[in-house]
Amino acid sequence: MSTIPRAGAGPAGSRHRRVSIFEHETFLGYLLLVPTIAVLATFLAFPFLYGAALSMTSTEVGDLGLGTFVALANYAFEALRSGIFRTAFRDNFSHTLGTPLVELTSCL
Repeated sequence: MSTIPRAGAGPAGSRHRRVSIFEHETFLGYLLLVPTIAVLATFLAFPFLYGAALSMTSTEVGDLGLGTFVALANYAFEALRSGIFRTAFRDNFSHTLGTPLVELTSCL
């Protein structure tokens, strides 16, 4: 008496099941993060980095190029000659360090 192998039973009748992308949760999670990262990079990271690049050049308002690279000379000029810059720097520094300290001590 001969037996006929069933479909899917054993090597002769084995079939590979197609794996859906939705069955790999880790890959799908990263795939769904791609649009969010693209939007954040476009509207947050690019303007921040472009502003940092502009602040280290001799570019003036209305110039389309980056101008000549002056490194931290713009900051040194402002820090040494401008009282408003020093006040703003001191206030930002104190708020940056002071706010977490106040929050931390108020929670204890």
